[in-house]
Formats: sequence, structure tokens, C-alpha cells
Amino acid sequence: MTPTEQLAQYEEKLRAAGQFVTVQRRALLHYLVRTRTHPSTAEITRAVFDGKKASVATVYNTLRLLQNLRLLQVVQGPDGETRWDIRTDKHHHRHCPACDRIFDVDASDIEVCIAQSALACQVTEAHVWLSGPCNRCTQLSFPRDSP
Repeated sequence: MTPTEQLAQYEEKLRAAGQFVTVQRRALLHYLVRTRTHPSTAEITRAVFDGKKASVATVYNTLRLLQNLRLLQVVQGPDGETRWDIRTDKHHHRHCPACDRIFDVDASDIEVCIAQSALACQVTEAHVWLSGPCNRCTQLSFPRDSP
């Protein structure tokens, strides 16, 4: 699905929930659909509304509305900062300590094994954080020789 199609789908979900699709909401969703790096509220505010008409309260209120409508989820980054994830299906995350970006990892790519059977019976959900340099940072640090 293209970002334009995704944006249209989110707008329709807003309307179905009885919400208006305002210029600010559309701009915020447009940014989140195209930027999959799990930005913080401050990053969203700078990227989307820097110098434009939108208060910080509008940004927070819009993010909370999207979260309440289950169109967006909160992710606590490794540094404890609140970040926003437009992907709401079950998945895991990988953090690149070099560039501080967060990437999605499909749940099917990670296997969680709980060795203690008593604990395994109590666990209903697991969320895995992986840490390590992303492909871009690995190439910057360790350029490969050309063949």
C-alpha cells in the first residue's frame, strides 16, 4: 500500500470515529506514514509544525486522540523517551545506538523462549527490544571494499 493510500485509510478511520480531518491532523498523519523511525513528540513538532500554525498542545492532543482511536501506539524508547509508532500490529523494535533511530521488526522474525515453565505459563505477551547498528551506520563505520 502506498503512503497516499495509507493516509486516505487513516483519514477514513478518523471520519468513521466522528472526528474531523483537520489540516494539522492530516499533516501529522502524513509525516508519520512517511517517517517510520518512531519519532518523539518534539521531533514531530519540529518536523511537521516548525514555523507553521500549530501549538504544542495541538500536537499532544492529536497524538493522544490517534492513540485512543488505536491508530497510533506509544513506544518507550531505550532512553525512556516516549516515541510514536504508526504501526499498531504486534511487532518488536530494534534501536541503533549510533543514529538513535528505531526500526520495526516483524514478530515472526523473533522467537522468545522462556526457560522457566512456571513463568512461561504466566506470560501473555512479550515485547523484544534489539540493539545494534543499523545497515546505514554499519556501512558508514565499516565501508566495504569494492569488488
